[in-house]
Amino acid sequence: MIMNLIYPQPHQPFDSFGLGHCIAMAVIFLGMISIAIFRKKLQNSNGKIILRNIFIVILAIVQIYAFVWNYFWGNLLKEMLPLHLCGAIFIPILIYPFAKGFLKQYCAELIFFWGMLGGSMATIFPNPEGQNFPHTFVLQTFIFHGIILWFAIYLVCVEKLELKVISVVRVIFSTIGLSVFAEIANHFIGSNYLFLNGNVEGVSTPLDLFGTGITRYIGLVVAFSIVQFIIFGIYKLFSSKQKISPAYNVVNG
Repeated sequence: MIMNLIYPQPHQPFDSFGLGHCIAMAVIFLGMISIAIFRKKLQNSNGKIILRNIFIVILAIVQIYAFVWNYFWGNLLKEMLPLHLCGAIFIPILIYPFAKGFLKQYCAELIFFWGMLGGSMATIFPNPEGQNFPHTFVLQTFIFHGIILWFAIYLVCVEKLELKVISVVRVIFSTIGLSVFAEIANHFIGSNYLFLNGNVEGVSTPLDLFGTGITRYIGLVVAFSIVQFIIFGIYKLFSSKQKISPAYNVVNG
């Protein structure tokens, strides 16, 4: 029984929006809400550093699991290069605790915007590689992307990350740069980073709207840019209502 939760099982369509999926999404959403509700207590205690470090440790553990999984099943290069949003985000997450000044602010911007978009997409439209609950790979998928979303909310609510229009612009250009490397990797090793070559077989997402080839690439870039400004607008609405000080950012915090 235990080995059945570790080794790949015969391919079975993921039960999208089934009981397990809905419970996982609910837990992630409640975690985000809890961070927002208890933000003031965390801001004024050492708890915020402890919480941040717990997030990083858990992310590292589940990422190591994913590396081992993909290594043994021959997908390491095609799946684990940091060329998906949620794979690339792990780099600024590791740098963030040690960074200062502009680098700290830039890392926080990448974590927030990539985390909110990539984490949300992967949670709502997961790609569990033909596995289903309660397989460990499925649990890893939701733990990893759930904590990415929690980390993004943590930065805004607890560390009071300040975002400006230039923040969105930096992230958009960074994403275009990432997509160039992703396309090069896709061409040479037959991968599908950033889903530039189409969706994973059997997984239907809004990315289906963008077709294939250069049309898909341009469509994804435009859509990503629009979504980032929407996320920025939601952030501004939230920050104004919660009276987050505009003079405070993670660079100075």
